[in-house]
Amino acid sequence: MKKSTGTGLSLAMALGMALGIGASQVAHAVPIVYGFDIDFDEGPLIGNAFSGTFSIDGDAFTRVGTETFTPDGSENGELLSFDITIAGDAFTMEDDGDFPEYPAVIFSHGLFEGMDYLAGNGSLPDSIGRDVLSTDIAGNGSLLDILGLNVLYTDSAGDDSFGDVTNVDVIAEVPNPATLALLGSGLLGLIGVVYRRRTSNG
Repeated sequence: MKKSTGTGLSLAMALGMALGIGASQVAHAVPIVYGFDIDFDEGPLIGNAFSGTFSIDGDAFTRVGTETFTPDGSENGELLSFDITIAGDAFTMEDDGDFPEYPAVIFSHGLFEGMDYLAGNGSLPDSIGRDVLSTDIAGNGSLLDILGLNVLYTDSAGDDSFGDVTNVDVIAEVPNPATLALLGSGLLGLIGVVYRRRTSNG
């Protein structure tokens, strides 16, 4: 009887180790999702706030020094998503005029520092470049320009609203698959130990 419980324990531990090794060999981004608000204090949208989200590759996030996350991951890590809707106008990561080099989200020692995002919609061209002037878009669509914490939103009539990025905080952090596998192997090992003790006491 003791021989079979020892075999069960060894089997559980081996299975857990195999899961851990297999998961650690699968390379994919583990997202950290942030929520943020844009509060307008000047222009037609004064007094209004709009909420959005962005996510970054948690595996690349060291929280040391200045780190910049972009869609192409060419700086310090990959920006996985960016979404916000302002006054009915939806803006995404892919809408940025210089995608995939932009948008950029910047952190300093793990703390959010700001964004660099510039996008237009409506009948604006797909790539508007970062030297566009808000006066160029009147009657053609809307524009969202975020630099650091400062925000400019220009509606299709050419009217500007100014505001700030606020309330940036983590709303979801997905555990690394390898971490989950190690936790699973630990639980399997614990189950084996409990089973072995119960069997030996019975």
